Amino acid sequence: MKKVIGLLLAAVLAVMCAGACAEPETLTVEELSAFCGQLLEAALKEEPVTPEEDEDGFYRFDYGAYTLVGAEKELTAESEIVRAELVAFGAEPMADMRGIGPGSSLETLLAAYPLDNTNLAGTYEEAAMYISGLLPATVNTGMAYRIGSHVLVAEHDVYTTEGETAWLSYVSYTLENNAVVSVQIALNATEMTLEEAQGQIDRLSALQEAAAYTVYRAEEPTPLAREDLTFGPVDFISAAPENLTDFLGLAESDTWETDDAGFLRILQWDGVQAIFRYDGQKENGSLRLLQIYGEQMEGPRSLHMEDSLESVQARFPEESGTLYGGEEPGGETTLTYETEVEGETVLLEMNFEGGRLYLITCTYR
Repeated sequence: MKKVIGLLLAAVLAVMCAGACAEPETLTVEELSAFCGQLLEAALKEEPVTPEEDEDGFYRFDYGAYTLVGAEKELTAESEIVRAELVAFGAEPMADMRGIGPGSSLETLLAAYPLDNTNLAGTYEEAAMYISGLLPATVNTGMAYRIGSHVLVAEHDVYTTEGETAWLSYVSYTLENNAVVSVQIALNATEMTLEEAQGQIDRLSALQEAAAYTVYRAEEPTPLAREDLTFGPVDFISAAPENLTDFLGLAESDTWETDDAGFLRILQWDGVQAIFRYDGQKENGSLRLLQIYGEQMEGPRSLHMEDSLESVQARFPEESGTLYGGEEPGGETTLTYETEVEGETVLLEMNFEGGRLYLITCTYR
């Protein structure tokens, strides 16, 4: 099997190198079909496997690193493949027709297809990457489903039509921590009317106008600055408790403590803690500390729980941060950056365990 996988990967890389200098082209049904045909050729050289019938009445042929789905109980050279899946298996995962497979990074995936929305502007949950074409001609779309900067699924769709009928074919990438873990290809997966297809495209078109959330993707990052000190829609410097409750909902805990200068108000949500300082009359509050340790909110420059140390460092100039620890594999590491704001020093501190971010703290030194 390793020899077959190696030959397939070599063929994909040759195609990629030939067009390395060109902009990525839109996906075609022919491209998907040709790759499924390559997988079928590879499968026919493998030892036969016993298929499993799925809930749609199709048969799944599992070859470990890839699975083929067809309408017949036995695979032949004439078999029609309706779906194919690539999964992480062993030390040599397979790549698809664009050179993307388990282990590929989000950046590599984004570079393999058209991308009109370079900052992935949209909502916290979704972003439209591109729309190309108009019905009844072929239409291509790209969509990202995510939790902030962490993309969970990236899907590239092809709508083809005949008369008043449209068919949807696609390739869908599932990711964990912005790395691909599986690929699914489907040919003519859904049949619909032209009106239904236009409705799906219109929804994506409306999403193109959204800019409530964008992903930080600067190629040459600058030092931490005042404008970076935002947590989702919340500005650390000017935030009031209402800004946090508007975004996170009512706090699960809202307590007061005395302080030398007056009072501290401590608000806590699932994965978020904020501390405001007030004067002796419980007025003139200002946010003094914000900690993130869950999925509900991201830090500056799209910092997100489970980000790798390397990906976080890449968002700031190397010489601008201070790194503590990290000598032992799996150990604790702390990365800090500072910036001056209105005569005070704001400290952004990130804690890692096993090379993965688990705590973000923004406070005044």
